[in-house]
Amino acid sequence: MAIIKYGAALAAASGKIGGMVFSRNKAGSYIRTYVKPINPGSVAQQTIRNRLTGLIQAWRGLTDAQRRAWNASTGNFTSKNRIGDVIFLTGQQLFNKFSSNLLAAGESIVLTPPLNSDESAVTIESLVVSSSELTISIDVAVVPVTAAVIVRATDGLSAGRSNSYKSDFKQISANPTFATNDYDAKAVYESIFGLLSGKAGQKVFLEIVTIDIASGQSVGSSKISAIISA
Repeated sequence: MAIIKYGAALAAASGKIGGMVFSRNKAGSYIRTYVKPINPGSVAQQTIRNRLTGLIQAWRGLTDAQRRAWNASTGNFTSKNRIGDVIFLTGQQLFNKFSSNLLAAGESIVLTPPLNSDESAVTIESLVVSSSELTISIDVAVVPVTAAVIVRATDGLSAGRSNSYKSDFKQISANPTFATNDYDAKAVYESIFGLLSGKAGQKVFLEIVTIDIASGQSVGSSKISAIISA
């Protein structure tokens, strides 16, 4: 479904209408012909689908009082749609969003709506990537027990890329152990994207998303990129 914002004529549009797709990038808004995406049926894709199915069932399993509480709490949490306008999710959408974050981080879902989180986000300080190493350094020695982190990365991309897109990323780890600020992610990275030795000269983008365990809220993300050295 397309989202259209009317101004004097038409201010913004995002989504699909008929055979046309409305979107935007750094160069501005554009329209392209819709091409049906390939459905690879990967393990990661199936995991997400199973998770969403489980959350639908979990919502049905809540008590009426719990569902009413989620519906009543929607005004406390804002989101933005694809064209940047502030929107409010439904109670079920909010439940799905927070619970999905927790499940991706290896945590249990919350059954009652939380208060707004005051958890601090973990920040990436540096990323070193070579054929023999992929080490992430963060701004804290130990991730607080009240938070969980999800580590996401891209395959080796063109060294000329200055930015990355949501579709480029895959989750490579949840709640890893950072030994005195550092985490060696080479093994988990290569298990998903293949050997680093064959990607020298390419660029890797990496992101850490911090989740408040008590609420399921994503309290921030930190991104970084590095060229893979030989």
